[in-house]
Amino acid sequence: MAGETAYDPRKLFKDYLGVNAFKESCRASFEYFCGHAVRNTRAELNSDYLQLKDFHKTIIKALTSKKRFILLVASRGHGKSGLAQSYVAWMLGNNPNNRYSYVSSSGDQAEDAGRKIESILRS
Repeated sequence: MAGETAYDPRKLFKDYLGVNAFKESCRASFEYFCGHAVRNTRAELNSDYLQLKDFHKTIIKALTSKKRFILLVASRGHGKSGLAQSYVAWMLGNNPNNRYSYVSSSGDQAEDAGRKIESILRS
């Protein structure tokens, strides 16, 4: 019907529990943060937020494993960069006085990643 808006469970959650509860849920869980707060930048996925698949959850488990170094290997288009950038943003949000490194294969890619991390932090 004309004029109706689509049902958005994230908006309902924010409205029901309040913005502070939503922020605390995002701070407490990186997986929750990815699925409910990180905007999807790939138009072909037809979703405003990341839709986490099992392989994404495996990457999230590796990122949150407290290991000092992590090497993510997966084929192109599996969301490695997006999850890694989201992780840096999530960690900076939770620990603003800490320093983190994000390594890319070129200066241009590193600058692009920095802009994306900053965009996530601003949203």
